[in-house]
Amino acid sequence: MNEMVREFQKGILNWYNFRRDRKVLVVGAQDSPIAAMLREDHREVSVVTEEELCAGEADWEEVDKKKADYIIVVGVLERSRSPLKMLNGCRERLKEDGKLLLAVENRLGLRYFCGDRDPFTQQNFDGIEDYRRLDQKARERLDGRCYAKSEIEKFLEEAGFLHHKFYAVMPDLTAPQLIYSEKFLPNEELSTRYFPRYHYPGTVFLEEKNLYTDLCCNGMFFQMANAYLVECSLDGSFESVNHVTLSMERGKEYAMATVIREDGSVEKRTLYKEGSQGLRETARHSEELRSRGIAVVEGKLTAEGRYTMPYIEGISAVSYLQTLLFQDRELFIREMDRFRECILMSSDPVEKERGLHDGLTYVEKCYWDLVPLNAFVVKGEFVFFDQEFCEKNYPIELVVMRQIDLVYRKDMDAVLPREFFIKRYGLEQKVSKLRGMAERLLKKLRNEKELALYHAQTKPSPSGIIENRQKINYTCYEYARLFVNLFDNIENKKLFLFGSGMYTRKFLLFYQADYQIEGILDNNPAKWGTELEGIRILTPETIKRMPTNSYKVIICIKEFEEVLRQVQELGATDIGIYNINMEYPRSRPVGKAPISSQGEETGNGQIAHKYHVGYVAGVFDLFHIGHLNLLRRAKEQCDHLIVGVATDEWVRDGKKTETFIPLQERIELVRACRYADEVVEIPYNYADTRDAYMRFRFDVQFSGNDYVGNPEWDARREFLHQHGAELVFFPYTEGTSSTKLKRLIEKKIL
Repeated sequence: MNEMVREFQKGILNWYNFRRDRKVLVVGAQDSPIAAMLREDHREVSVVTEEELCAGEADWEEVDKKKADYIIVVGVLERSRSPLKMLNGCRERLKEDGKLLLAVENRLGLRYFCGDRDPFTQQNFDGIEDYRRLDQKARERLDGRCYAKSEIEKFLEEAGFLHHKFYAVMPDLTAPQLIYSEKFLPNEELSTRYFPRYHYPGTVFLEEKNLYTDLCCNGMFFQMANAYLVECSLDGSFESVNHVTLSMERGKEYAMATVIREDGSVEKRTLYKEGSQGLRETARHSEELRSRGIAVVEGKLTAEGRYTMPYIEGISAVSYLQTLLFQDRELFIREMDRFRECILMSSDPVEKERGLHDGLTYVEKCYWDLVPLNAFVVKGEFVFFDQEFCEKNYPIELVVMRQIDLVYRKDMDAVLPREFFIKRYGLEQKVSKLRGMAERLLKKLRNEKELALYHAQTKPSPSGIIENRQKINYTCYEYARLFVNLFDNIENKKLFLFGSGMYTRKFLLFYQADYQIEGILDNNPAKWGTELEGIRILTPETIKRMPTNSYKVIICIKEFEEVLRQVQELGATDIGIYNINMEYPRSRPVGKAPISSQGEETGNGQIAHKYHVGYVAGVFDLFHIGHLNLLRRAKEQCDHLIVGVATDEWVRDGKKTETFIPLQERIELVRACRYADEVVEIPYNYADTRDAYMRFRFDVQFSGNDYVGNPEWDARREFLHQHGAELVFFPYTEGTSSTKLKRLIEKKIL
């Protein structure tokens, strides 16, 4: 993972057209990824520190005592004690026709207004306030500070760099995704294409990606860029680039740069030699789609191995459709239908016996990126681009589902719910499966398993953003009463939940065994009189007839504001709002009990275990010696061992196989093992470590060591560590596994 993340830094310049056989000077550390990238292209590259540059101590014999054609300074200006002196040093070492490429963070970047902390003070808003709250001692302790665009321009001009071209960099210098010159504003809805990253994602309280459209409309986009790349020249010449889109997270095989130039040309280039096949696939798929009557931007492969296209002056299909709904509802429906027709034209169904009997239409070639995100509207026609990806024998409905989900914003449902199209296109019973398939394709493309720990450290969770927003909207007292002290003063009170969706199901999973729940309130009359997990669903009017001090209502709905007002109007005064990320007290003791160190004798002469509550999860199909060893080793280290057994559905979707033994029988087999103190079903939608921890509050999770070094499990370890728990791996029993046993059984059958 670390190696892949280091590669991201190259994105700041790996698209730039460096002239060959030129001398390059990199100011920074010797192990700079940028220097390594340039050396790979056989350039003469020297690396010096800022101190060496300013003091003139660099070994200029290595560059024949000549000045450099390119000087590259990435993330150094912010840490410089004398930025002007450093830039003067660059000016002295640069040829008259050379370029200084300076990359710096912006203290007025939108990320900091959304709640990210300043990278140098580790506090919110310090950079925005120009560090005014810091006293002299605090300033002296800082390793650096960020600057705003006007301050950077002033430094450059005072150092003699009178010609400079600024590029906005998003989200930052360490992992660039989007780069825009000042002449070129985004002409698409970035909320569907941009993935913010943060120094401290846990403090973010605004959805940054949703703000850029308004910033562009109000002339504020460039001033609030998170970072800048500045191309400086002495002769006034610059690279003719307007915009760059990078996909470094896809790994060497699929990493691309799409470069829009000032002359109206667009080129896609691979960022590693391993990716050349991707461009050939793009060209081939474009021809195949065009032959089926689908409009695709004309492009061609060049001798240099790049794919070039003309720049299209058209609105993106996503923006067109989103705007259209609010202007003309009926035309929006017709245009959604027309877009779907393009998708259906893209391939032929496979022979029936080759498909699956699940009601879906499997096609020869599923171009799963044939979606509004990759299309323009030109003279009323949908024109597609970037059709690199294709899967054989996949359902065409997967692409239609992606069409609906990519077009729909939250505010659109109030005008015409997305369920209208789900029903119109016959997808009602298939939504979960189709979204799951699409999600797996995207996760694989973006290397999300390999980058799980990196994402955990840099990406805020949507629920975390909502929680931080709630903290701002309420006083400390109100927040504690509504969200934190959920079970305070409920003795002798009847407890009602409001809502019967996902939040309520999760609440019941975690707390139904701890608290007596009188009923579930819901606004849907069709649900009244039915049951959820054995609890009756009632009309909200139920509480209107009850004394206000006799009950408490816990709202289990994501968008709770309207329901909060509703229950208040019904007379409720004791109200709580369930936060799925918060740990609430349990009425029965689980986890976190006092424990002695391993080997220490307890008062009754018994040997105490290292942990109190342990947890282990698995399929446990064809229960064998490997399973037994895992449970025995786990039980040897904990007082109480909880064993989670995966559902048949999870195995089917996650492992792409079927279990030999059904779920209830597997549970009974594990329950019969004397090492298992408690055996539970792992719910399909709540199967990861985080949900298990929130449910059981264990001190340790055990697993086989076949997951050691797995980035996804590294992220789980990080989560548990943050909550005071541990992840322990045991040696995997060689020679025995359920998979091997299944193969032997199948061979015998055959």
